[in-house]
Amino acid sequence: MHFKNGREAKQGDHVIAKSYAGSIVGGVIYDLRPDGSKCNVTVSVLKPGGTYELTCQDVGQMVHVEDALGALDALAASVTKVVTAAVGKLEADAAKVTS
Repeated sequence: MHFKNGREAKQGDHVIAKSYAGSIVGGVIYDLRPDGSKCNVTVSVLKPGGTYELTCQDVGQMVHVEDALGALDALAASVTKVVTAAVGKLEADAAKVTS
């Protein structure tokens, strides 16, 4: 059983998933059912006041937390590069105007 990006899913993995209501939640895989194409994983989700289970989830629609953090790091680096270039251009343009 694998996440959408091909990473193998294992019991105990920390994941990001959608709840039944459509909200984004974080949780831990504690039951994998390789015999099902859908409803093949159960996730325990922490919430204020306790936990609840997402019992009918598809691991292929989840993201491993490490992969999500890696994507955010890459996005942050890309945004930083674009902003740095834009600031450099603005500074160069401002220098032309004041000289």
